[in-house]
Amino acid sequence: MEDTTAALRAAEELVEALKSHPQASHAEHLALLARVDKVREKLETPYDVIEKQQEVMSTAGAMYTLIMTGAIKKVPDEGTTTAEKLAAEMNMDVSAIQRLMRVAIVAGFFVETAPDTYAHNALSQAYQLHAQGPFFVLCMDFNKMCMALPDYFKTHQPEELYDLKKSPFCFSVGKEGKTYYEAIDEDPEHRNIWNVCLQIIEKNMPISGMFPWETLKEKVEQEPERPFFVDVAGGRGQALLKLQEEIPGAYGGKLILQDLPIVLDTLKAEDIPNVEPMAYDIFTPQPVKSKSPRCRSAAVSKANLGQRRARLLHAAPPPRLLPVRVHRHPQEHGLGHGPGFSPDRLRHAGAGEGRARAAEGAVLAGSEPDVHQREGEDAGRVPGHV
Repeated sequence: MEDTTAALRAAEELVEALKSHPQASHAEHLALLARVDKVREKLETPYDVIEKQQEVMSTAGAMYTLIMTGAIKKVPDEGTTTAEKLAAEMNMDVSAIQRLMRVAIVAGFFVETAPDTYAHNALSQAYQLHAQGPFFVLCMDFNKMCMALPDYFKTHQPEELYDLKKSPFCFSVGKEGKTYYEAIDEDPEHRNIWNVCLQIIEKNMPISGMFPWETLKEKVEQEPERPFFVDVAGGRGQALLKLQEEIPGAYGGKLILQDLPIVLDTLKAEDIPNVEPMAYDIFTPQPVKSKSPRCRSAAVSKANLGQRRARLLHAAPPPRLLPVRVHRHPQEHGLGHGPGFSPDRLRHAGAGEGRARAAEGAVLAGSEPDVHQREGEDAGRVPGHV
């Protein structure tokens, strides 16, 4: 017989937490999910854990196939379709469609309105590429890279892990000899998925409340011609859009979005109102200069190469400098993959209290802010500041 006392206590704590948070904030929402997980952890055996992982992997594989083949788009937003019709449209065997949909439906995706007849529900719609699907696709890319790690380590020397053109990610997709960015740039559709993914992550991990912007109001209004916030490797400007929600008008200051042309060229003026786009490669000198800067966000683009540099994430900024905002960008070193976060790590980083917690999440992911300096530049400058 199994003793369920610990699970009962965890469940009672969950119930009390739910009662005390009828309207949960983002952080409270994540804390409640952690309590739900705790109840299950108190009941699980090692075999249960393996079985659950198999269920998750099977579901992820089915959904990834439905997304990347385009089959998910063939299910109408309103009404139903059948396995036979989907199979004909996708040039797939009907049994393959049936099995994929069966796995997805058991996990809560789609609705089977009649035998082999399917309709969307809210969860399956969320996995569309015009919704939150890009985040899921990049998570699957990360998982594919992890599956290739045994072969990578068997066939590479230890020092090759730090070679930008021999990253595990490029090895996993058969593009060794290229950097991560060169590899994803070869597929415009996948690169767009990558860009949209960053926007999705930002929406679910907002920067609001991370810094008392009102303390800069007077200085910004006195010098409106100076850049107020430079978002380096800022993707589609999601952080700057969020900032403008928190500070309408941005005190009249200048907002600059920096990223590669391949990213900026996908944007229209209406996509980033009141924001100045500026093409910029993080491996070149920073074009925005200032002796007494306000704030610039930092791009996580390299692996954590040692405790010394990791500690910079937690260093207090010098006077007149704002805290670093950590971007979850692909790592050009080490494992060299996309956002570099598993869902659990994203959850952990998102549940934090301000900059320190976000930085902790970056360290957990094996990432660090890119240090925008070359030999001979000011070694005392905190990374991520203009």
